Amino acid sequence: MNTSTSPPSPPTCTRCANCCNLTNTSYIHDRLPTLRERGAEPTWDRYLDSVYGEPLPSSAFPLDLRTFHWFYHAQLPPPAVQPAWIPPACHSAYGHAWTGPAGCGEHGHFLPESQPPLRAAGFFLQHHRPPGPDGSSSSPSRRPMRNHSWYEVMRTAMSRKTTEMPGSWYWAARGSGIWVNVGKTYVDADTGRGEAYWFFSHGGPRVVQLAAQGYDSLQFPRLAGTRTYTGGPVNNDRFELVMLHSSHWLRGACADQLRAGWAHSRSCSCLNAPGVINCRGEPGNATSANSR
Repeated sequence: MNTSTSPPSPPTCTRCANCCNLTNTSYIHDRLPTLRERGAEPTWDRYLDSVYGEPLPSSAFPLDLRTFHWFYHAQLPPPAVQPAWIPPACHSAYGHAWTGPAGCGEHGHFLPESQPPLRAAGFFLQHHRPPGPDGSSSSPSRRPMRNHSWYEVMRTAMSRKTTEMPGSWYWAARGSGIWVNVGKTYVDADTGRGEAYWFFSHGGPRVVQLAAQGYDSLQFPRLAGTRTYTGGPVNNDRFELVMLHSSHWLRGACADQLRAGWAHSRSCSCLNAPGVINCRGEPGNATSANSR
């Protein structure tokens, strides 16, 4: 892979559909190794230790890093990565590192994946392959989350007065080293409506109803092929999770009880100031890669 130069970043985008941008270092799928055992790739050992706050157990290996959905910039082994800019309407870029472009979103509120704290912390890896000419896709299915299970997630705090009044918006993000328990979870099956933002901005009463029925979370396992809250197509894929809250006073990035470690076995003291979920409040718990 040529890493000597990178194309200049496009200007801040207010029309997200015009912001699709790949870079000459955003394709990372083929450079991610399968770690057979600890010590085989010392630079990756150091990275993973910093993410999970502890050495990975032998049972974690072999570990195919291509199955991860999130990577931090901190301590990431070289060569450097310049993520692509891929708003929802952009076509999927399988195997590319990506975030949202700066300034992307309606009325200046931005999309969560475009928030500066998230873009400074790291990037997602796109696993979705666009359908071929016959309409088929070889993308692996995204299985719904199971009730009362722990999952690794990523999150950037949004406005509690508008988008996040009913709950907190997360992405399923293996590789973040930060875990949340989904509790009793509702799987949205309306493949025509799509993304979680629709519920925040237009479906607030339904979200409140789900919370009243005892649901702790609302999940959207696959969004590619659906439509955004404004009616545009969702082409690139993500797995969104909404943690529902009975209280409207929860604030910031640390709105839920989080855990750290390889198997959510460590405490996580999250600080709101960085604007993105982290375990920075307690030494030894996923601090290095999460520090921003």
